[in-house]
Amino acid sequence: MNLSTEELDLIETFGGLNYPPEKIVMILDVDQEQFFLDFNLPDSDPDYKSGHIRYHYDRGQVMAQAEIDKANLRRAKEGNLTSIAQYKKDIIYRDVQNAKRKTIYQQEKTYLEDLKILIEQGNSANLTSIQIDFIEQIDYVRSLHLRWNSKPFIINAVRLKWPKLARNQVVKLYNDAINFFYLDNEIKVEAWRNIYAEKLDCLAALAIEISDIEQARRCLVEAAEIRGVNKDVPQQIPEHFLNRQKVFYTMDVEKLGLPKINRYELAAFIDKLDLTSVEKLKLKRDSMIENSPLEILLEDEKN
Repeated sequence: MNLSTEELDLIETFGGLNYPPEKIVMILDVDQEQFFLDFNLPDSDPDYKSGHIRYHYDRGQVMAQAEIDKANLRRAKEGNLTSIAQYKKDIIYRDVQNAKRKTIYQQEKTYLEDLKILIEQGNSANLTSIQIDFIEQIDYVRSLHLRWNSKPFIINAVRLKWPKLARNQVVKLYNDAINFFYLDNEIKVEAWRNIYAEKLDCLAALAIEISDIEQARRCLVEAAEIRGVNKDVPQQIPEHFLNRQKVFYTMDVEKLGLPKINRYELAAFIDKLDLTSVEKLKLKRDSMIENSPLEILLEDEKN
């Protein structure tokens, strides 16, 4: 939406007064739908700059807050206890905000580097313009998701940035982005576990930045529980147990490629051996030459 300098100045003025956007639309008397589309642009978007509605609205709030802070600082220097307390509170709040931005920036930098490595070390020459656009889109969705934005907000922001995409395409893009960074296939419980555990990691890092060690510890413990770190690992069967070779037994020597033995000749050979009659009988039984009842042999062995 193209607005004049005077209209942008009005947006800054009423933004500083914390007027809701629908009231500003009434004051400017402009198209409401287009105004809201531009107003909901995230601050991470490259178009978030001078001349854009949301930029000037936020700038008005910053400028108004700066005037309030200067007045509060002046009173604090004069010894006003309430202003001193408020000044210290503001310092803590800004430290938390800076720590949060630092944490988010580190994560964004890591993911961006991963994507760059994917393209640079892979065969980027074979990537089509559609594939490159897709990588840019899912990274944009991830950056919004990383800033704790809701799914409806992300979908509207993507439709604003790529107006040619239909709503069902954007919803699929959202699912693809979550799956790309957390899990393939449809969004599953395992993916959400990783998402929430990662958010707890961010909270832990934020707590460490503001020296809240106990809160950081709790966040890390909960993240570990979500990831199942404390669960007992199921006992694994050694691989060599599963790959043992099968053993087959046979009484048919011909199946082993050996010639079949004449059992009459074998019996005659056993009879010539210098053995007792019991030992010869055992050999013949083992060679399946004679059927000798087991109880008779046992009885003979007793004697």
